[in-house]
Amino acid sequence: MTYEFLSRNAHVLTISAFPTGTEDIAASGIMDANMDMNLEDKTTAVEPEETATVSSETLISASESEDSAKDEGTMDITGSDQNGDPMDVEKETPSSTTTTTDEDDDTKDVIDQNRLISLLEQSKEGERRIEAEDILLFIGGTGAGKTTTTLYLAGAKFKEVEVRGVDHYEPYDLPNPDLAQFAVSEKATSITKTIHATKVELPDGRIVTICDTPGFGDTKGVEMEISNGLGIIRALQKTKSVKPVLVFDREGMGAARYTNLRKTLQTVVLMMGKQVDFSSFEYVFTRCTRKLSKKICKQLAGFQDDLRENPSDILGGDASEFEMLDALLSDMVAKTTPEAIFIEPDDEDEAPETLKRLWCSNEARIKDPRSAFNDFVSKESADKLKLQIGNMLRRLDKMLSGGDFEGFETTTQQLVSLSNTLSFSRTDEAVKQAREKGRNLVREKCDQIQALTERLVGTSDVDHFKELSQDLQEKLSTMSRLDSISELCEVSTDQRLDATIKAAPTKIFDGLLRGLTQLEEASAVEGWHNDLKSIVLRIDTTVGALQGYMPIDKLSPMYALSVQSVSSFVEHRLKSIQEKLEHPTSSALSECKGTLLSLRDLKFFFLKGSGSANVEAFRSDSWEWLGECLTGISVSLAGRYEGSIDKLAKHTLEEDCEKEGWEQALLALSNDEEVVESRLFHVEASSVPFFCKLVTNVMEKEGAKPGSQIVADFDEALTKALTNFAESADGWASQKQPASQKKRALQLLKVGQAAAKVCKDHRVSNVPSLEQIGEKLVGTMKVLKLFIEKCNSMPQRPDDLLYGPEELGKQWHAKLVELRAYKIKHGDCNVPQKPSSLGIWVMHQRLEAKKLQTGKKTSMTDKRREALADLDFEWTCKNSKKAKRDAATLETRFAELQEFKEANGHCNVPQRNARNKALGQWVHNTRKFYFNGKLSKEKIARLETIGFQWRAKK
Repeated sequence: MTYEFLSRNAHVLTISAFPTGTEDIAASGIMDANMDMNLEDKTTAVEPEETATVSSETLISASESEDSAKDEGTMDITGSDQNGDPMDVEKETPSSTTTTTDEDDDTKDVIDQNRLISLLEQSKEGERRIEAEDILLFIGGTGAGKTTTTLYLAGAKFKEVEVRGVDHYEPYDLPNPDLAQFAVSEKATSITKTIHATKVELPDGRIVTICDTPGFGDTKGVEMEISNGLGIIRALQKTKSVKPVLVFDREGMGAARYTNLRKTLQTVVLMMGKQVDFSSFEYVFTRCTRKLSKKICKQLAGFQDDLRENPSDILGGDASEFEMLDALLSDMVAKTTPEAIFIEPDDEDEAPETLKRLWCSNEARIKDPRSAFNDFVSKESADKLKLQIGNMLRRLDKMLSGGDFEGFETTTQQLVSLSNTLSFSRTDEAVKQAREKGRNLVREKCDQIQALTERLVGTSDVDHFKELSQDLQEKLSTMSRLDSISELCEVSTDQRLDATIKAAPTKIFDGLLRGLTQLEEASAVEGWHNDLKSIVLRIDTTVGALQGYMPIDKLSPMYALSVQSVSSFVEHRLKSIQEKLEHPTSSALSECKGTLLSLRDLKFFFLKGSGSANVEAFRSDSWEWLGECLTGISVSLAGRYEGSIDKLAKHTLEEDCEKEGWEQALLALSNDEEVVESRLFHVEASSVPFFCKLVTNVMEKEGAKPGSQIVADFDEALTKALTNFAESADGWASQKQPASQKKRALQLLKVGQAAAKVCKDHRVSNVPSLEQIGEKLVGTMKVLKLFIEKCNSMPQRPDDLLYGPEELGKQWHAKLVELRAYKIKHGDCNVPQKPSSLGIWVMHQRLEAKKLQTGKKTSMTDKRREALADLDFEWTCKNSKKAKRDAATLETRFAELQEFKEANGHCNVPQRNARNKALGQWVHNTRKFYFNGKLSKEKIARLETIGFQWRAKK
């Protein structure tokens, strides 16, 4: 019998199982498995290799000539038991030389696929039991006693019975429920149909899994043979490690020049290839006694001597088999000396030691079962499989030509099932061909529908449109019958039933919606709302043309998608401005006003029902939401507009300039972003005609001052403040100033930068003359910077103080130097009063500074105050009792201010607050200290966290 090794690399290893007549046992080597066979031809036979196989006639004659085979040293191809007796094996005529010529037979099944799949599923169950386990694998011919050995080692008890005149060991008292799956026969026939496994405990407590396999080569039909060669091997490949144990019937081992031993070797070669390392193997003998077990090594050694002396008489000169057989005999001789491992079922007490000897006497294992074991199937079975595949492919062609799509699906599914259970290149290729046929069928129908769709899109004639629509309906009906074939044949989703039924009508509407796609890609195009109205009108016209020509249950969802596309487009535009105008700003309004005006135009279009002759979704009541949303946006904008006007109307710029000076007023204004935003918002709102008119009408009805007048008043005050400061700064900078005025120059530069920022911020609002003022400020700041650079380039005093002893007094200057040293060391000027005299001097300076501030007689001068301020002198000591009282007062007032804000929504406490006069006065003083620069940064930051405004609103 010849065997074909199956793998994804698709190579065949053909081995002559046994000599027949004058033919030899030989391993032919490797040849390409992709023989020149067209799977779709009616002639599927493969000519046998002259040097590597035997013809079907020879095979048949061999199975009928047992005596001749024994005399000539041959082996029955159909199988024999360990005594050389013929086995009960199903006779099958090989298909390798069969040529199909009958038209009725070219699609006939030659393999029972259901039985094959069932057997492979049983192998899967065995695979689950042994996956990732260390196993003891019994290999041997049918009738060698593998199952009996398994039961014996697992602890089963046996009794000797006579069946049909033959002594037979029958198991009973099974210690493990798993053992019920094992069956033994009184005949030398294969009872085990797939792999069976059971776990057994060794004497030392370790667990080993024993596996029993069916007799390879003695199968009940091609399905069983394929299951052995694939299912069982793949189960073994998933184990953790394997210790192979070859099982021999001692009485029949030497028959016909050790034919059974050579059969077992061939099984090993089939399973593992020619490069076998026997170091991990063990050997066990049945129907043997202890006395006979000591002679086995001599029997094997004698056969090995004969083999070496006359290899051609035994093997026919095949050097390849000689090397394998000689290596096996060498290993067997070594491992059966002085005594072979054997079993006697009626001596169950010896079972644990026998198991231990098999597993532990040799630590070698097959550590990589995945690469050690090879898939295989006999050539005869492979030929039948190829014939079956060819027949099924021809059956598919007949079904397609006859329109039998259901039959096509059933046969393709059968091929897929074969492919899923067999890693056979022919099967995989057949599935590819079947699926390609199915894809071509679906593609053809899909192309027909697409062509009709293009004609529908291109026609404007109503009668012609009706004819094409009816034709399209018929094509879609046919397509629906191919849905399951599409899935089975892995048709791409864009060519399946759902996609095709949606794509055809959708494409018609998509053709009408090309303009919408263009609008989405170029949303900034001016007048896009007019293009959108045109698209709506065309959709409505198309629906009117399609009604009555396509099923309404299919047409409605199709044009609903088109309608939804229009709605989504409008919603997207609306949402884009809703989010930005929820809290309107000048920049958001500038960005959104174009879309706002376009949406307003669309609102009137839909509310008039201009595009709803056929499409209900375009009727006015379906678009009332758009009008409501736009009204909400207008209300939000109106509120923001009124707020901006109110902000400008209440701004006290002119009053602040008179009260605090131009410099302080401009510094505060440069940080007042709300004023800038209010002025810019008015500019943007003024460019929206309908909105501006709406707000103006409301203000007139309320008798309020027009917004345009309020803005003009603010612009006038702003221009005046900037002009006065620019002239003042320019006048100071144009005069020659001493170096001691550096701080003044720095202050003017700071204010100038703030004023320049104000010019820049409000220049966007088109305030007149700000550009000229800004240019003047740029020139003034250049002069100030040059002056400051000149001061910086002058030699510094050794003590790096603002003034020297001649200006401050020698003793006072000395103390200042001492204070500077303290600051360098400690980081501040808060010197403790004790024990240092410097602390008393510091306290005295604070007191004198207060006298200077109140106009009392004092030793403090402006220069002395400036010199102290240059060291960041703190005029109030934080650690003093007063400072602590002030801190407590701050906490109290801050808490009261938070309560006031929670109750009123702002921090503008009236100075003469009836409920809390102290709080009102504290807020007033805090603002005053802020503008005089006497408020610490910490207090400023803390107050601003609760929204404190530095300018009181009237």
